[in-house]
Amino acid sequence: MFTIFAHPKPFIGQIGIIQRNAIKSWTLLANKPEIILLGDEKGTQGLAEEFRLRHHSKVEKNEYGVPLVDSLFNIGQELASYPVVCYVHADIIFFNSIVETISLVKENLDRFLISGRRWNIRIEESLDFSLGWEEKLRNRVFSNGNLHGLGANDYFIFTKGLYKNLPPFVLGRAFYDHWLLYKGKKESDGFVDATSSNMVVHQDHCRTHYLNIPDWFAIRESENLVNKRLCIFRSRFYSLLDAEYILAEDKLKKAGLARPLYRFLFKLLRWMRYLLISGILRKVC
Repeated sequence: MFTIFAHPKPFIGQIGIIQRNAIKSWTLLANKPEIILLGDEKGTQGLAEEFRLRHHSKVEKNEYGVPLVDSLFNIGQELASYPVVCYVHADIIFFNSIVETISLVKENLDRFLISGRRWNIRIEESLDFSLGWEEKLRNRVFSNGNLHGLGANDYFIFTKGLYKNLPPFVLGRAFYDHWLLYKGKKESDGFVDATSSNMVVHQDHCRTHYLNIPDWFAIRESENLVNKRLCIFRSRFYSLLDAEYILAEDKLKKAGLARPLYRFLFKLLRWMRYLLISGILRKVC
């Protein structure tokens, strides 16, 4: 058994549909994980009551009303009833392979972090979760979806208590997920890349639920800058290439020797991009 916690966006329009799809998939996982929905966004309490999930409304936010990552992780770990917890974005669909992944890693590591790349696909309708839904959706993703790169991490499975004293990152903005990978690797016995053994599905969506907020794009960039400063000033920016273990073919394996080279090139390209963008912004400003 394990605990899933998440902070959904408001349940309106397309984002409401796909979040409902995602959370429904979590309720169908083997062994019925505990699910805790955080926040007071529109529709969250109602969905929690409908699906008989736990709900906690009070979460610390910044001045624009966006949740702070340290508050979410503190609350999620405090409320979790099980020693393994999972933070996941509320638009991510899980298959039962996630349960098998956790079981296999637990057999080999006492304190761990599991993450992986996501598959992207456009879904606009409420999914049919009748018998055989996993196979149908997998086939649809393989046919019409694509495997995301190393630049975003949408789920973190870890032993309870691994994440303490987190910086006040802004949720859903840049950089914080890379710092969480650094922190998880530092505090655990092993950081596991489960991409090869565990498909997670990200339902692509637009951001129309933000368009009624004045100057939203400028606000988002200022929040990105806050996260960037917290991440870099605390001197760590990790990706899945920093994982010590790879879960593939139902086996936990040490990461190959080629990963350090890929990791160096990835970080070099990232820094070059940041320097280029910073130079352009200085010229514009």
